[in-house]
Amino acid sequence: MAAAFLTQNDLIARSNAAVVLRLADDDGDGLLGAADLLYLDAILQEAEGLVYTYLLQAFGSNATILSLMNADPYLKGQAAWVALELLTERKPELCGPDGAGAYQIQYNRAIKHFEKV
Repeated sequence: MAAAFLTQNDLIARSNAAVVLRLADDDGDGLLGAADLLYLDAILQEAEGLVYTYLLQAFGSNATILSLMNADPYLKGQAAWVALELLTERKPELCGPDGAGAYQIQYNRAIKHFEKV
């Protein structure tokens, strides 16, 4: 399993608190309740897993990847874009006709970066 390196604060750093709230607040109450936080955690894990598959090829160990993520804010920021895109893809009102979410451009840039690492 992927190393745990993404947090809600990483998403806020790439966007802002209002964006994260809008994307993760499924019941629309203006708060991130327990169910919202569980889903947000699942999205963070999915994004970490995706990023991890790219970095594992280059670095080979969970400990190295975790250390790299914690030492390189740019790399961690790219992982946050992956998570933000995954969050938008579950909101039809934020997706284009092809199903791409609002952060598809940033997602594509992040994936290209991970492929080159």
